[in-house]
Amino acid sequence: MRGSIGMGALIAALALSACNRQPQQQTEAPEPVVDPVAAMKALDPGVQLARAGTVVFPDERSRSVRVGDQSYVLTPARLVWSGDRPILVSGGQGDDCHACAGTLAVHYLKVAGDAFTVERAFPAAAAGTSFGAAPDWEVRDDIASVSVIEARRGGTFQGFTCSRAQLVALTATGPVTIADDLPIGYSDAGAVTDGKAEEVEGKIVAGTRDHDFAIRYSGGVTGATRYEKAADGASYTVVGKPAAIPTC
Repeated sequence: MRGSIGMGALIAALALSACNRQPQQQTEAPEPVVDPVAAMKALDPGVQLARAGTVVFPDERSRSVRVGDQSYVLTPARLVWSGDRPILVSGGQGDDCHACAGTLAVHYLKVAGDAFTVERAFPAAAAGTSFGAAPDWEVRDDIASVSVIEARRGGTFQGFTCSRAQLVALTATGPVTIADDLPIGYSDAGAVTDGKAEEVEGKIVAGTRDHDFAIRYSGGVTGATRYEKAADGASYTVVGKPAAIPTC
């Protein structure tokens, strides 16, 4: 009898415990935080360029800009990242004449979700070359602590060809020319009728970032011209004796 009562009490206690037991709370894993800038950078460069081009130039008319008395038609060329800052670089075609120069435009953008918005526009960030064409250009990360566009322009006049370079720093507030009219090429091949033509080629070589760089020459002239940041802290000037480069 006692065994039966003890067993019954045990069963009742277990049943009561089961009734009082609270169901376990199901916790959901937190949603991962997506950095929109990182997500945009991870996209294919062609996709990034297309999205930037669409917001900067929503229609054909928006590609035409006027700077002073010059008109240009802009074409998106590349999306450049200066840190987390997206910058659209576009070539600008001007009037098709020998002495006419094109332009290089930059638009400072901002990532907004999965798209871009335009913050500032600079349609004449760098000078173009003859026949209204945009300059040849590349982005360099070894000249300064910010990205720098090296833009090359030139032309042939009466058989003489000269090339010049412009360095444009993509600062936080906008493009700043830190060096211009740098001689990087010369040829008199179109003017020489007898004898050997003189040809010179210059290459911009980085030194210490934000401090100096040099142009090294080969061909008819060898040697280098060195440039250091000037006292104004915003431009570079020649240091020492420059290489003797012929000019047009």
